[in-house]
Amino acid sequence: MKIGSFDTSTVTSKLSSAVESVEKKVEAKVSSTVDSVRETASDVKIAVVRAEARVESFARSEYEQAKDFARVTGQRIEQKVDGAVQAMKDGAKELPSFKVPQGVKDLGSRLFGEERDSSRRVEGGTNWSQKNSGKPDEVVDLNDKEKFLSTYGQKDQLDSTRSDEARCQSNTIIAALLMKGGPEEVKKGLSAALATAREQQASETDPNRKKALDRAVTNLQSAVDGLSAGKVTRGQLDKAADAMWTLMVPARENDRQHFDKDGDPVGGITGISTSAIREMEKTVGLTDGSAPVIVKEKWFAPFTDDNREVSDKVWDKIEPGKSAHVATNLYGEHKATGLGPDGKPITISGKGQPYIYENGEMKLLNAHAQHAVLFGKNADGTRYIYNPLADPPYLTEKKGDKASSEKLDAMAANLMGLQKGKSSDSNDWQAEVTAY
Repeated sequence: MKIGSFDTSTVTSKLSSAVESVEKKVEAKVSSTVDSVRETASDVKIAVVRAEARVESFARSEYEQAKDFARVTGQRIEQKVDGAVQAMKDGAKELPSFKVPQGVKDLGSRLFGEERDSSRRVEGGTNWSQKNSGKPDEVVDLNDKEKFLSTYGQKDQLDSTRSDEARCQSNTIIAALLMKGGPEEVKKGLSAALATAREQQASETDPNRKKALDRAVTNLQSAVDGLSAGKVTRGQLDKAADAMWTLMVPARENDRQHFDKDGDPVGGITGISTSAIREMEKTVGLTDGSAPVIVKEKWFAPFTDDNREVSDKVWDKIEPGKSAHVATNLYGEHKATGLGPDGKPITISGKGQPYIYENGEMKLLNAHAQHAVLFGKNADGTRYIYNPLADPPYLTEKKGDKASSEKLDAMAANLMGLQKGKSSDSNDWQAEVTAY
């Protein structure tokens, strides 16, 4: 059966071929493993035991890989069907007299279960089909910190800014300045960033990054002017965050150009080095440039799965009225909700590794920390988290409200980075904490 350009008849043969391939691989490995172990072992009995153990382990691994392949293939089929059905629906809009058959409308549900809204793609808790920052020309009241941060996500409504996907650090810095000293502290910090932008602008030799810096200077100056007049707009702050990202990214790295001829970020947005982040935090007055502190589980409890232990240690390091940049896992919200960007449960491999299906491929929920969030405490000791990729970005607890405290604890724990797989010689959960 064909649906659009997708032929479902190929699915069975492809899966069958994949399984046969796995079987052959297992047989070959079994044979070579047994021969190898028997040839090198001096004791026949030990050789047989070792061979059987290795063969069993390998066969189990290959079997689990085959199951993972089947899961992923099923997800691919599902997205293909959804796309084909949607294409037919879109085409029908151009022909008023044509009615999409009810059977086609219900095909996705009949094949794969529940009704899904493919327009809503969730990434890190954010609805990517709807930007989570408000209108660019809206004048914001930075004295109402919670209200502003609740809508200040790194995905904004400025189509001309393409660094949104990587500027979590910039947003976190602006949020930290705001929580530290209100609008005046934000103006002070952005003024320092503006001075740095002018220095880089004067010395930059790469023409592409030079254009990016020209824009950064203009945008930071605009934000400082808005703050000085007490009428800063959301768009000015969004562009200021983009500008700080530009200041922390070199013209090129490992022979890769980071800016095009118009000064825009090149596709495949790059992250920011730890040293550049540290320097910017010092520049705007949040730190003295000290390296982050690594917070881990107890060394004598390597088999525990207690990320809450690490998040509790992070909170312990923050005093009332202070905050900290916590380097967490970019996909922490996927781990927290158990759902991938398509809204479906994350896939767990035979080795217990969590995967999501995104943009046509399977991605491991990266083990290292690569996303910036702000953990902090208000003057009364109540805690808050600003996560520029969450929806909403800002979450706080209310004094005496057990439910809000539990919600914050759950989010904090699930944002911790998974360092390694389970083993007796590794700490499984960790966080990099820079006190502000």
